[in-house]
Order: sequence, then structure tokens, then C-alpha cells
Amino acid sequence: MPSGTCSGPDVTCTARSACCSGRCEPQSQELKCLTFCAALGQHCSRPEDCCSLGCVSDTCVPVVCAVVGGACAQDTDCCSNKCDNLACVAEQTSCGRTGEGCAGATDCCSGICSPLTKRCDLGPGPCREPSSPCIVDGDCCRGQCLPNTQGIPVCTSACLADGLDCNGAGDCCSGSCGGSPALCGASPSCDR
Repeated sequence: MPSGTCSGPDVTCTARSACCSGRCEPQSQELKCLTFCAALGQHCSRPEDCCSLGCVSDTCVPVVCAVVGGACAQDTDCCSNKCDNLACVAEQTSCGRTGEGCAGATDCCSGICSPLTKRCDLGPGPCREPSSPCIVDGDCCRGQCLPNTQGIPVCTSACLADGLDCNGAGDCCSGSCGGSPALCGASPSCDR
């Protein structure tokens, strides 16, 4: 998508390609663009804040959140961000968010249910940052799409230092990518 035609956070969307962050997820009964995802080690308040879809003790970790019915100790253990009686429970949304369990494409907001993991995929759009769940190598900005310790395929590549070319905030160890050309450490143009 050409520069300047994508939407920032909290704008209604139908696909992740419409969002500068490449993230279009359910917020109550509608889909909205999220902020850029955070790299491993960055601050988070729920799994969708992180490229890895893992948020533990307010920090992005390389563990993908649990699906509805999965074991949990706290809300952030669940893709739904809802843990009740040590099990992840469904949230009231019109479709499944990225990382949530699925039986088929119609279960997912993105319209893509990974045939490998039976989890909702991000769907078509910009390349994915390190630690993001993926289906094939071509999904990733850099590195390969390989199973993590949970057996879930994720983009494998180290985060980038400030001053290096980046595709999104999740590429950067600092959690910030911006400018023209886009460099780690610069303020993002869409994430205001």
C-alpha cells in the first residue's frame, strides 16, 4: 500500500493491509487498526500488543498466547485476554482474533486459519516482524518461518539496532521504526 494511504490506530478496518501497523483486530463488535506490535522485551498489557502474541508480566515474550479452552493463570495468558477458572474463555467478538483457535477460515477475522496450527493467522498484508506467527517463509520480513518451542511457526530473526532499516516497530529492539527511509529508533509516522 503506498505511503500515506494506510490508517492509524483505532480506525475501523476490514483487513490488515488497510492499517499502517499491519494489524486489524476485533475491538468489541468491529475491527480496528492497532498500534505497531512490540518486539520481545518491550512493554505490553495484552497479547495482541506483541508481535509474538505473548505478554507475561507486562513484557512481550516468545510464547504464543493460549486459545479458548487452553490453560491459563491470568488474562494475558490467553489470546482472548480472558482467563476464568484457569481456562481461557471466548470474548464477545464477531470473529476470532489472530492467534485464536479455528476450525476454518470463516472463524477468523482475517479469513485465514493456519492449516498447520489451527489458529487464526494475521492474513495478507505487510511482511511480519521477528517472533510473529507465520505460515511460510515469505510471510516474514527477514529470516525464516520456523517452529518455536511450542511448535508454532514464527518469523525467526533477531531484532534490529537503532539506525538500521526496518519495516515496522516490531523489527526494532527499541520498538520504534519511522522516518523516510524507515530506520529503527526514529518516530513512526502512523503510530501517533
